[in-house]
Amino acid sequence: MNIRSNNSQTLFLALSAVSLLAGGLVYVVARPRHLLLFWAADQMGMGHAVDTLRTTRMLSECPEWTIYSLPGGLWSLSYILVTSVLTQRLPKRMRVPVCGIIPLTGMMSEIFQATGWLPGTYDVVDLFCYAAPYLLYLFTQLKTPEKT
Repeated sequence: MNIRSNNSQTLFLALSAVSLLAGGLVYVVARPRHLLLFWAADQMGMGHAVDTLRTTRMLSECPEWTIYSLPGGLWSLSYILVTSVLTQRLPKRMRVPVCGIIPLTGMMSEIFQATGWLPGTYDVVDLFCYAAPYLLYLFTQLKTPEKT
């Protein structure tokens, strides 16, 4: 089995948290205010804090893909990192598919949007942002021998 050291686990969990928060920050700061997330923030009494963050305009000069595609990729990465820690004692043949649940779901949703099976707008950049972290994970798993 591939058991990582406590330092690696801590690093993966910290990177997962940073990735999750970074994706959320981009979403909160730059996405349109009419989305369901903002209604939920208002209902929890966090609307003023959200509006304060949005006035910073910290992402006003960013390319559109960083606002609309990058958060999904960061959340995909976050899931892979935390899941790889939680499943580290499983054999690779089980660990790899479990780590792919969220990235593959994101990729399938984009493909289903392209075919019209799911409402929404297909975007190849979204597809890439979901796929890239998982492909990198797959590559690292192929290079890492199974430990017994």
